[in-house]
Amino acid sequence: MKIFVIIIPLLVISVSLLVRLEIKKQKKGIYSAKPISTILVIVTCLLSLFDIGASVPFTLSILLGLLFSFGGDMALMFQERATYFRAGLVLFLVAHIVYGGAFVSFAGSVPQFPLIAALFFGLGTAIYLLLLPGLGKMKVSVGLYILIISFMAAAAVSTLYSPDITPKTAILVTAGSLLFYISDVILALNRFRFPMKYNRLSLIPYYAGQFMIAVSTYYFVEVV
Repeated sequence: MKIFVIIIPLLVISVSLLVRLEIKKQKKGIYSAKPISTILVIVTCLLSLFDIGASVPFTLSILLGLLFSFGGDMALMFQERATYFRAGLVLFLVAHIVYGGAFVSFAGSVPQFPLIAALFFGLGTAIYLLLLPGLGKMKVSVGLYILIISFMAAAAVSTLYSPDITPKTAILVTAGSLLFYISDVILALNRFRFPMKYNRLSLIPYYAGQFMIAVSTYYFVEVV
């Protein structure tokens, strides 16, 4: 049994509590539950280093993305303030760059990437145009963010066609990245276009996605 299995029930409890606290807007509880939830994902990644055959370079790449995500999570706890929201945006943007770079670097280039990237950039453009009326002074920042998350998602999906990594790693990376992408879109739609009463449910795909990306480190094996 892989050691990350013991983290699953703890993360389910933590995220469930966090969603409940977010919906009820109980700030003091959020300030504890959110860091704990993200730290559990980080610990999941770190524990993979004790797994037989672990790839230290790949694990450290994913860990770096998780650490930037942790910073983004902390900033977005105060997202009502524009400064903290922008800081969170920048930190998550860097996390997406790190993830996308890792996927491309370890999976190598695949001939399907240009088409996959074009599809995600097209989707990103549609999302940006939908958000545009409510962006105000953040048109450039949000546009750049959508560009980067589209790159990250395309890089993740491209791993499915790579002969250089195992299928299990590619599936986890792809599913995790797409869930992360979905959570980002919900966050943006809620903030800039369509306020949603239960928008904090987006934390479920977010943490599920981050957990899957972290778990991919247990199965990463470079195919020689």
